[in-house]
This record gives sequence, structure tokens and C-alpha cells, in this order.
Amino acid sequence: NVSLPENVSRLLSKGPKFCMPSSIPAHELVAFNRNVASKAQQVVRDRCLLEGGECLDKAVSKQGAKRMDFSVRHTLSYLRNNNLCLLQGDKEGGFVVVERGAFNEKALQAVTKNFVAVKKSEIRVKSRFVEFCNKLALAPLARSIQRSKANCLNVFFTAKTHKPETPFRTIISESGCWQHNVSQFLQKKLGWLSVNDPFRTKNSEDIVKFCSGNEKVGYVFSVDVQDLFYSVPQQGLLLSVHECIEENGAISFQNEVGLNVANFMSLLEFYLKVTFIVFNDQHCIQRDGICIGSCVAPVLVNIFLAHVDRSLQNVFKVFKVLRVFRYVDDFIVFLNFGSDYSDTVTDVLNAFKQHGQGLTFTHELPQENVLQALDLSLEVCYRHVCWAYSPRVQKELLHFKSAHSKVVKRGIVSTCIDSALRKSCAHKMQESFENQVRRILAAGYPMTLLTAVAEALLQKRKTRKKATCERDTFRPVVIPYLHKVTHQLKRVANRHGVSLVFSAPNKLLKLCSRTCGSSKTGCKIKHGVCFISCITCVVYGIPLVCGRIYIGQTGRCINERLREHAQKIVNKVDKGAHLVAHLQSCIGCSPRFHDTMILGRSRNEDARLALEAYHIKKSGADCISDTSVSLHAIEYEFLRTHLG
Repeated sequence: NVSLPENVSRLLSKGPKFCMPSSIPAHELVAFNRNVASKAQQVVRDRCLLEGGECLDKAVSKQGAKRMDFSVRHTLSYLRNNNLCLLQGDKEGGFVVVERGAFNEKALQAVTKNFVAVKKSEIRVKSRFVEFCNKLALAPLARSIQRSKANCLNVFFTAKTHKPETPFRTIISESGCWQHNVSQFLQKKLGWLSVNDPFRTKNSEDIVKFCSGNEKVGYVFSVDVQDLFYSVPQQGLLLSVHECIEENGAISFQNEVGLNVANFMSLLEFYLKVTFIVFNDQHCIQRDGICIGSCVAPVLVNIFLAHVDRSLQNVFKVFKVLRVFRYVDDFIVFLNFGSDYSDTVTDVLNAFKQHGQGLTFTHELPQENVLQALDLSLEVCYRHVCWAYSPRVQKELLHFKSAHSKVVKRGIVSTCIDSALRKSCAHKMQESFENQVRRILAAGYPMTLLTAVAEALLQKRKTRKKATCERDTFRPVVIPYLHKVTHQLKRVANRHGVSLVFSAPNKLLKLCSRTCGSSKTGCKIKHGVCFISCITCVVYGIPLVCGRIYIGQTGRCINERLREHAQKIVNKVDKGAHLVAHLQSCIGCSPRFHDTMILGRSRNEDARLALEAYHIKKSGADCISDTSVSLHAIEYEFLRTHLG
């Protein structure tokens, strides 16, 4: 019931994945080019760097990125000033705007449903976990835990728009927390296991193959697990993991992981008891199961459900169950033709309840013989099944005006058209194809692009050859997409054998955390002396009494770096440092820390080093510090043109 101004509503209607055009500073572009060149072979590295610099000089506009007809800053300001929170829809994928009071109430309900409060003293387990890892001879894991600062997981919410009253779903983020290191370790080791699951399917193509020409299907319905991740009993989960390890061979697993089974299970059990979150300054832990958002959660849930599926398979042999498919928490159950469907459905649901190990199940029956299964619409007819590609939710596609690369947009069109053709039977193909074309055109895609993609798909069908994609053994260089500029850099990278991919960092999804997150801002460090306002990831200049300047860079708070400078000067240590050496040779000179200037910012260390080198070279003899990297002439001229 929230009304929004037209310009705000127009922006939010683009969806969370819509990306605004990037406006990348010149020093970050130089850093991206240097990163590309560093991946080239040593003999062509300088040539790659110079060619990339020429591309930047020609392609980058001095006017910067064009402004859109709507403002993200204005939208963010409006939401904050009117106490409105922005969330992502759980399945539809759009934005949901909620008043602050309603947000706090629903968020509290979501947390109390699956989490229980604990004392603050109970979360101080990091040192015990490090000690436990050292005891198990996991020194690298222990060191990575010690380097992490946060003790509790971050929590955010999505809105379940497909349910009455729109409840929230609680999701955690492990970023920056020591639990993330443990979760990654467990995920890597459990990934070695081969899971025996008779029902699991990776996508709906298995259902299409099953239905094709099958005359035995008489009825189909679906079963869904309610709140899967938070409902899995931890004791049952641990037993399932232990059973899976034994099936794969305890000795082989021990040789692969470097731990015996008992110690690995102790590590997993310890991890499940330390996934703490903080909500409204209250520390909590999940009542049971595992948190949504944990790296290891999908692997653990699959192992547990595989155990459930095997138990159900033995029971279903008695009933007239033809086939069962499971995708995450959705079961698609096919029954034999000619059976008593109502009684069989009841028996199957009772079997789920008896052998589900405490999970809660809901079910959905077909309406007018049509059932929605994953991204398919299944219609059971006499002695055959019709199927059509039809995503469950009316989710809009990424708008064509989004600042994604043309490869991404072409891929979206190709996926929609190809899925309509591959995942639809002959009776439903035309209807499914027309529906996807309408979706694509509604998202602003030109007909010329649809025609080009259709021609490529037709040619692919004629040749009947599957395209093979050779994956690089090393990680590609990732840079934000910037129209014209990044494509020029990619041509240079391809000439020198460097794999380059584009990202879209300025998604509207970022607005959610800025409206729903904590209002607490500022530096977390309690400084003894604050020389200037706290700021991180900067290139700075310290003016000296003699008229010269010291230029440096830091990724930490500027006041921490200035404190270190002041301490070295007082203690007269590190005499090789430029600032200390200058003060010893320049009589009567002293630094004016309170007049420190911020010359630029960047979270990219390479970009800060390039900017530092530019300002040092620009200052000439007036600067007492030396560069950490040397700039080529073309890089310096590029920075001078765009930075002044």
C-alpha cells in the first residue's frame, strides 16, 4: 500500500538486476589494463600494456558516462527520507517496498521463527575453534580463521511475494566472517563424495526426456519441502553425512581430506553450532538445520535428502508410482495409468510424512489436468503427456537498456527461444515460442536481435553439432563493463592470450542493503588522535612546513596510517623511510598531519598505486616520496588528461 513518485517507480520497475552505466575513474582503468597485461606472457607483457593504454586513450570519453533520465541517488534519498525499505521478491524477482515499521515486524517474525537468542558470551568461540583446528593438524585453516575479523554472520531478508501477507525469508552472508573459511573447507571436502540419489535431477530436461513418448503416465502431482534448510534435523544430517562417507569408502575419504572420519564429523558438528547472527543487537543461532546462504548448505542438504529419497524409493515400489524427480525441495511424482489416483496420492503423501525424518511437506495437485513443474507446464492427456516451457513466476527479463554487455543480452534471448523449442512438445511449441517472444519484446529487445539469434539457432540445428567450449585452467581477468572501452581491451587481451570477462557492478540490488541495513556508520577503530575525518582506501598528501609534500597510499583508515607516520617520527625508527629521512636532513621541518589532503580513492590497490605514482610524478621535486610502480608515458598522459 505504498505509493511512490513516478520517477522512483519507473527506476524500481527495472528490477534488481538492472545495471546502471559505470563511471570508472581513470586510475582504475589504468589498473585494469595493468591487470590484463600482468596475465600475458613475459615477452609480450610491455606490448600488451602499451596497446591497452592506446585503447584507453582513444575509447574513453573525457565527458564520462552519460546520465540516465532517472537518478539512483534521488531514489535512495526518497526511500530513506520516507522510512521505506527495499527488498527483493523471493521468486518474482522484482522489488518490494515496505514501510520501516512493517519491515521491523516481519523481520523479527522471520528471525524468531528459525533462530533462538543466545548470550553474548556464547559467541566467543573463535579461539576454541582455532585451537580445535590446530589439534586436528589443520594449521592453514586455523590461520585463515585468525585473520578473519567478524565473529557473527550478516543477515538480510527477501520477501515471499508468492505467499499470503508476504512473510520474509532469512538469509545469511558469510562475507568477512571466520565461519566462511570453515564453510569453504567443508564444501571442498564434501564435494569429493559421490551421492547416491535416485530422484535428484539437475534441470527439467530429464523430465522432458521421461515424458517424451511415454504412454504409461496417468497422473502427476508435486510435493514441496517447507523451509527446507532450517528444517533439516542436525542429528539426522550428521548421520546421513557419515553414511555417505562410509558408502564412498572411509579410507579413501581420509586420504583425500587428510582427516579421519571421526575428526571430520566433529569439525562439521562444531561448525553447525557456531553459525551465529546478530539482529537488532541480539545474538542468535538457528534452532535446527543450516542457514540459507552458507557455502556448505546445498551440499549437506543434498546428502540428507538423498538418504530420504532412498528410503522413499523402497516404499514407492509397493505403490503404483512410475517415476519421481526431485529438484532441490520440489518432488514431481508420476503415477501409472489406470491406478486409483486419489488413494495412491494419499498413500504417497503418508509415505513422505513417515519417512521424511521430521520434514514438513506440502503438495500441489493439477488444475484441469495441468501441473506446473519447475519451468515446465505438464498436461496429462490420454496415454500421453504434453509439456511446454513456461516459468512458474511472471518474472520480467533483464531490460535491454541495462548496462550489461551485448554477450549477456544475446544469451538471454538465446536461452528463452532455445528453451521454448527444446522444452516444449510439438503440440505446445508454437504457443510457448510466442510467449517467450512477447517476454523478450516487452523487455525492450529489438526485433533485429531476435532475428539474429533465431538464425544462429537454426544454423546450429542444421549442423547438429554441439558447440564445445574449452575452459581455461586459470582464472580470467574480471573488469566492469564500460561501453566501447572494455570491448577494445578485450581485443587486446585476446591477441595476447589473456581471458577477459565483464562484470556489472552497479546493479539496483545494492539499494536493498542501503535502505534495510543498519544506520550505524563511521569508523570502527577507536583512535587516540583523529588528525582528519576517517576515510579508507585513499591516496593522501601530507604537507610539510618547508613547503614540500609527502604522498602515499593506504587501504586502511587514514588516521591509522598517519598515527604510524607520527610514531616513526617520534621514535626515530625506520630511517630509510622517506618522511623520517627528510625530517632528519631538513632542519626545522615538520609534517602538518592535520592538513593532510585526500588526493583520490579506490578499493583497488593497483589503482591507488597508479594514482600515487601519477601525483608523485606530477609534483616533481616538491614531493619527497618515491613511487611504488613506474608509469609509462602513455599512462601518465592518460591520467593527466582525465584527472587534471
